[in-house]
Amino acid sequence: DISAESDEVELDWSHDFQILKPVIEGRGFDVSGVDHLCKLPCVYCASGYRRRIPSYASTLMDDDWVGREYQLILSIKDGDAPSEIDPVLFDLRRVGLLQVFVNSGAMPEGLEKLQSAKMIWIEGNSTHGLEGGLPSGFWSLKARMFLLASMGSQFTGELPSVLPMCEYLD
Repeated sequence: DISAESDEVELDWSHDFQILKPVIEGRGFDVSGVDHLCKLPCVYCASGYRRRIPSYASTLMDDDWVGREYQLILSIKDGDAPSEIDPVLFDLRRVGLLQVFVNSGAMPEGLEKLQSAKMIWIEGNSTHGLEGGLPSGFWSLKARMFLLASMGSQFTGELPSVLPMCEYLD
């Protein structure tokens, strides 16, 4: 059991829980009876045996992130089920690492609103991922590390010559 370090963090975690529970359930995970953010599948509130993130990602998190932030690895339970990025994810308040696997759908607007994420990783399955181009503001996100990988031929996003996000990347 991981507890929030303060009432402010607990309010933010409750806010994020209300967003994430239906999103995670929509991806095929059982969330029945889950009543706390840190008990949701795909949510990691501490390092340890359940942690599946790459070691370099842990260097992006503050040394004392436990109790303040969490990591979200939003996988696809059924690989054949369409899985898009839900724009409500951009309203999360305490996610420190956001990894989302996608196999369909356009990139919604608003990724740049996500202020707490130190690492954002959007991953397709090599043949399918995001579809179409990227919304304005996409390259203005404020993460320290960003990965956009394995999108497939239906992805037509372009890398502009000026990237505002470079101000924040490590």
